[in-house]
Formats: sequence, C-alpha cells, structure tokens
Amino acid sequence: MDTQDKEPKPVVGNEVSTGRTQRKKRVFWILIAALFGVLIITFLCVIVILPILPLAYNNLGKTYYTNGNLDGAISCFDKAIQLKPDYAEAYNNRGNAYDDKGDHDRAITDYDKAIQLDPNGAEPYFNRGLAFSNKGDLDKAIHDYDQAIQLKPDYAKAYYNRGVSYDTWIQLASATE
Repeated sequence: MDTQDKEPKPVVGNEVSTGRTQRKKRVFWILIAALFGVLIITFLCVIVILPILPLAYNNLGKTYYTNGNLDGAISCFDKAIQLKPDYAEAYNNRGNAYDDKGDHDRAITDYDKAIQLDPNGAEPYFNRGLAFSNKGDLDKAIHDYDQAIQLKPDYAKAYYNRGVSYDTWIQLASATE
C-alpha cells in the first residue's frame, strides 16, 4: 500500500488536551494544599510535644508564609524569637513577612538584627536590599546587594537585583536632568 493512500490520523484537539491539562493542574494544586496541611499539622504536633523548640515555630512560620498567611507567619516567628532571641533566621524570615505586608521599615529592622546576629549570612543583606528597593532607596539597596554578592559570589538573584537597581537609578537620574 502506498503511503499516499493512507488517511491521516486525527489529531487530538486542544479541547481534549486542555481538559486533561486542567484536571492535572487541579490535582496538582490539591496535592500541594494537602502537603501544606500535613506540614502545618506536623509542626503543630511538634509544638504541642516540645513547646520550647524555636525551630518548630520558625518552620511553621515558613509554612504559613509560603501559604500566604503572613499574620500567622509573623506570630510564629515572634514566638521563635521569644524562645531564642539570637535566632538570626527567624528575624530574617519575619522581615520577609513584614516586607510582603508593605511594612518595609519593620522588615529592615528585622534584617538589621539578623545581620547583627550573623554578619556572614548573605540572605539578610539581599532581603534588606529588596526592602530598601521597595522603599525607593536604591543606593542602600545596591550597597546591600554588593554585600550579599561579596558573601556569596554565586548569588545570581543579587547580581540581577543589583543590575535592576542600577538601571532604575540611571533612569531616575536621566529623568531629573
């Protein structure tokens, strides 16, 4: 039989594949929601068993933060800091939650404390740079990105944000001339 005599096979239309894709996406997000639920329950159980464990509060706070519950996250980070006042990671995490809420000054205060407690951590410098950038203080943002890069030379996000800050700074300087 000649290949020209073969009838072309029907191609599955977008409607069928889109419906299947939508179902897969729904299942994926249901599984993600279930995973967050399991994480929250796990951290709550640890807190009930060991209520003096700041790591459990910090991890629960990170889970709330990732899930978009900023107030719940801040509450957990507060408790972690109360239990361990020198917990740099909890200050950094609380700063992220404050910055996402738009309270950049409180975020910067928390990043300052995290840097004071752990001056070799690149993340608090990077995050403080974001907060300064959100406030429009590009000089301080660039300085913090420089610090983050100095501490972690492969910190791609810091290079990128520093470049964006420089570009914005140049555009603003050009606009005022």
